[in-house]
Amino acid sequence: YFWNKKAWMQVSIFNDILLKLNEIMRRKNQKIVFLVDNIPVHIVLDKTQEKLNSIDVIFLSLNTTTKLQPCNAEIIYSFKCHYKCLFL
Repeated sequence: YFWNKKAWMQVSIFNDILLKLNEIMRRKNQKIVFLVDNIPVHIVLDKTQEKLNSIDVIFLSLNTTTKLQPCNAEIIYSFKCHYKCLFL
């Protein structure tokens, strides 16, 4: 859990999450591709990049958000429906 005043993602938080995910994947002896949107806070620092041996970070092309937004909305809707069923 991370907290900051504006509740926005920060470069430091993003890199911490990458390192923790890398450690989880390393323990499971798995390699993954991590697709991220191309926004300013999604910067992989050099010191973080050196430690990522189980994750390949790939940035989406510019202007793909408008094409992917409808897909995101359906995924979120589906997740909420499943969550509500489990909650009840």
